[in-house]
Amino acid sequence: MMQPAATVGGFDPLTLLSSGLAAAQELDSWLASSSIGYFTRLYGYFYGISILASCWVFYVARGLRPGLGRALACLPVCAVQLAVTPYLVDRHRTPVLIVPVMGIFSVSAFKVAAYAFGRGPLALKDCPWLGDLKKFGAVLSFPVIPKAAFKISKGSSVDSLSSTAPTTPSSFLYSYCCKSAGAAAAAAMAIWPALPILLNHWFYALCLSLSLGAIWDFWCFMTALWFGVEPAPSFDKPWLSTSFADYWSRRWNLTVTYMLR
Repeated sequence: MMQPAATVGGFDPLTLLSSGLAAAQELDSWLASSSIGYFTRLYGYFYGISILASCWVFYVARGLRPGLGRALACLPVCAVQLAVTPYLVDRHRTPVLIVPVMGIFSVSAFKVAAYAFGRGPLALKDCPWLGDLKKFGAVLSFPVIPKAAFKISKGSSVDSLSSTAPTTPSSFLYSYCCKSAGAAAAAAMAIWPALPILLNHWFYALCLSLSLGAIWDFWCFMTALWFGVEPAPSFDKPWLSTSFADYWSRRWNLTVTYMLR
């Protein structure tokens, strides 16, 4: 004979949990059905995952020694960050967001994975962001590398970048506005039917390049202005590269280059 389900205060916990999950699923589906709801859901999940990941690593993983124990504590964070993009971004509705969202989560996951073994910008000693949850979360979640941690090829410091590379909130904002305007102009040229198809493709590639630079500049601006962490620039005029080595190691997406070392 089956035993009646245990109740707490007259309520069945399993029934409450099932009802809560069903309501959350309905709310999620309802949000995804409209444009405003879709972007509300996207940004809500994005910032929610970033906040939870920062708190978990700061309060749980940080108390463990680098190695297997910390790696096991960091594993759920990395798994969620690497797997969540297809759930958040509709590839039919907003395909242009797939690369930025996946890129931001991937950089964050690489930082957490490096931190698990005592490496990367989160593990540096005597840095002001290590003991402050807000700054620690910004360095973990945003696709930026603090200037104090940044190293370019052959161990040189960020000061070896060109003198016009953005390093302050105002310069990052200016760079973001210029690149955004350039990306919009390139997008218009990419779909202009009067141009040869080869030029359309060239402007499309230019639009992607400028858009990526603008997104990174925006995160650098937010990190510097709101969280007080001085980030190193992610791009340093890649079109002025004198060689492929100069382009890849010193000018193009230096945040990712740093994480791959």
